[in-house]
Amino acid sequence: MTCGVLALVLALVYMTPNGFVGRSAGSFFTTSDGTKIFYSEYGSKNLTPVILIHGFAVNGDLNWTISGVRSKLSEKYHVIVPDLRGHGLSDKPHEASRYGSEMVKDISELLTHLQFPKATIAGYSLGGFIALKFSQIYPQQTERILVMGAGWDEVGSDSLAKKLEPAAQALKANEGVPPLSTFLNPKKDPGVFHNYWVLFVTKFLNDPLALAAVIEGSEGLTLTAGELASVSSAPCIIIGEEDPFYESALKIKNILPQSDLKIIQGKNHMTAVTSPEFLDHFNQCMTM
Repeated sequence: MTCGVLALVLALVYMTPNGFVGRSAGSFFTTSDGTKIFYSEYGSKNLTPVILIHGFAVNGDLNWTISGVRSKLSEKYHVIVPDLRGHGLSDKPHEASRYGSEMVKDISELLTHLQFPKATIAGYSLGGFIALKFSQIYPQQTERILVMGAGWDEVGSDSLAKKLEPAAQALKANEGVPPLSTFLNPKKDPGVFHNYWVLFVTKFLNDPLALAAVIEGSEGLTLTAGELASVSSAPCIIIGEEDPFYESALKIKNILPQSDLKIIQGKNHMTAVTSPEFLDHFNQCMTM
């Protein structure tokens, strides 16, 4: 079976429009604004709690179960895997105001719901931007922060929401979109497979209006340089050398020199998370 066919099969299992087929067992909780959020838990509750936040247009299983990351980490940590609002089994509002900082608040309320005073917050891609914002808004709930496959979303004309506006408009027109990296860093080719993968999942296996709202609401994930500098929990950053967010990740290190930057050589946004180095770096970050 070719990689492309295998990926398509996995997508059909884990990413049906409502996300019910082949999904891990889990529970729901309702946030303070009435949004229903799905989450799963793995590993002993006596272990250090780690929240794994997935990326754009996927879900907790596809980002963390298929990659094998979740099963490995749950041997050492109590792993909590939510579906972000707008994704998977969680509710999918269509208003931009229901995303951004509201997605960050969901993680805080999930911790409260599970009665954990604080946890390690680890996010990949969109999840990484959420994790970084979390560390600034909720320092009292932050044990440590891992920003993976992501960087700093700056306030102003370079914000993700502004750069990705063409993608939001395409989703509103019910068109699939290529990898968001093509809008952010055209110099780095995501590859043919990644292109078709994202076109497929955004057009057929997601709610396009919810995804458009996620993009438009992402202004709520931006940080000023001063806000980033005020982050008390220095992030551990894991990034592929060929990731389009690489330069954005370097900016975090420039403003927070005490942060730990771990670069996976020769890997891009899609391949870094499945590399052996990823888990090695993750475990090193947990000892900071």
